[in-house]
Amino acid sequence: MIEIIPAIMPQTIEEAIEKAGLVPEALSVQLDLMDGVYVPEATFPYNGNEKMTPLDIGMFELDLMIKNASARVPEWLGLGATRLIFHIEADPDLLDNFQKYGEGLVGVERGIAVGINTPMEKVDELVPYVDFVQFMGIEKIGYQGQLFADKVIEKIQEFREIHPDIVVSVDGGVLKENIQKLKDAGVNRIVAGSAIFAGEGEPGENLEELENLAND
Repeated sequence: MIEIIPAIMPQTIEEAIEKAGLVPEALSVQLDLMDGVYVPEATFPYNGNEKMTPLDIGMFELDLMIKNASARVPEWLGLGATRLIFHIEADPDLLDNFQKYGEGLVGVERGIAVGINTPMEKVDELVPYVDFVQFMGIEKIGYQGQLFADKVIEKIQEFREIHPDIVVSVDGGVLKENIQKLKDAGVNRIVAGSAIFAGEGEPGENLEELENLAND
C-alpha cells in the first residue's frame, strides 16, 4: 500500500491542529518546519508565534527545512513526532549526529530529504543510518504549489536499482496526474500539500482520491 501523507506548513500550533483535523483518515501528516535561513519562509516555531511544545495531532512527521537540524534531535523528539526528516544540504554534520543520537531515536524513524541536484554519492553514504529516503519533487524547497520536476523520477529509479528495499517517499509537486509515474518508479509514500488542502474538493475527499489513484 502506498501511503498518502498530507503536508502542512503551520504558522501556529492551532493551524497545525486545525488542518490535521480536516484529514482524520490520514495515517499520518507531515509538518513542514522552516527556519527562514535554509529556506526563505519561517513557520512555527521560527516565526515567533509559538514555543516548542508537544503536539497532540496523532501520528505526524517533521520535515526539518532547518539549518543544522540534526544537532537538535532532543528538541524534535520533544514535539512527539514519529518520523524526522533531515535535509542533506542543510546539515553538514548529518552523519556525525546520526551516529551520536542513534540510540536515542529508538521508535522514531529517521529520513533524509534528497534535492533534485543532490549527488547520489551523498545519499548512499547516509542510507545505512536511515529508515527511509524522501525525494523532493520540486526545484525550490519550502514552497507549496510548485510544478513537479519530472527528472526526480529518474533519480528515484537510479536509487531503486541500488537500494531496492528501503522505503522511498516523494514530497513536492504531487498531483493526480503524476501519481502513476510515482507508482511505476516504486515509491512507498507520497506527501501532498496543495493537492489536498488547495484542491477543488474538501481535504478529506482529495486525500481519498489520491489514495485510490495510488492503490488501485
